Amino acid sequence: SDEPVERPAPLYAQPPFEYPVELWDKKLEGETILLIHVTADGSVDSVAVYRSSGHPQFDSAALAGARQLRFIPGRQAAGA
Repeated sequence: SDEPVERPAPLYAQPPFEYPVELWDKKLEGETILLIHVTADGSVDSVAVYRSSGHPQFDSAALAGARQLRFIPGRQAAGA
């Protein structure tokens, strides 16, 4: 279908992610890419690491923070 899809939009004043202090002290950086399944009511159903940062502590912090996110759920036109 050519109907547009509205992607989920995050609902938060401040993201619930906490930088691991041990890695901060070591001046390490990283980026974890996650796959997040958002339910029809905007809650997070499941989270998985799509691409690791290379640091398990970063990945764990990303997973923990993502589980606390809430969204305005995405919408797709009927029949799409």
